[in-house]
Amino acid sequence: MADVNIKKEVSESDNHRTNRARYAASEKGRKAIARAKAKYLASNKGKETMARSRAKYRASDKGKKNIAKYMASDKYKEASARRWAKFAATDKGKADQTIRYTRTTTYRLAIKQGLSEKLAREKAELAAEAKKATFTSVFPAFKSPDSRSIANP
Repeated sequence: MADVNIKKEVSESDNHRTNRARYAASEKGRKAIARAKAKYLASNKGKETMARSRAKYRASDKGKKNIAKYMASDKYKEASARRWAKFAATDKGKADQTIRYTRTTTYRLAIKQGLSEKLAREKAELAAEAKKATFTSVFPAFKSPDSRSIANP
């Protein structure tokens, strides 16, 4: 008699698994699972959990190896180039390029004039800050956190 109950429990458990798998494979099930996953990932708990798991993976040997492999790949280089081109096409990207150009040209010129690397770096930073100041009226995002603009009250 006990064997009959055990077989019944096992078959109900298998039946439950089968039905869950069938539901998960259906269109309705896939949509419901996707909604539930999206809701969880949007929650604070989901974000914290994903951040912890990503940090743990990045710290592992396997994660470091795979990240290094991806960064050396053509796929990464193409994606990086696409992101950079998209950013460089914006007004903010153009301003950023101008600031970096000012910094590097000032640094190289200072080195050619015979200044030490430290002084050349300081001079380049001052030139970059001056150039950045010319953009603050046009791009409030370049302002320092201390100053407040109309866009960032």
